[in-house]
Amino acid sequence: MYLTSEKKQELFKNHGRLKSANDTGSPESQIALFTHRIQHLTEHLKVNKKDYSTRLGLL
Repeated sequence: MYLTSEKKQELFKNHGRLKSANDTGSPESQIALFTHRIQHLTEHLKVNKKDYSTRLGLL
């Protein structure tokens, strides 16, 4: 999987409102998680240009 539990906790710790790995519900944490997902899918689509289902998932 592209995003492990440890990576999620690191994102929440670095970008969360409370700077805690358990701060999963704050808007800052959610935005960081969505941003990471969008960046991952964008890089995937650069390599796999004909992956139309992923392209639709990104939209």
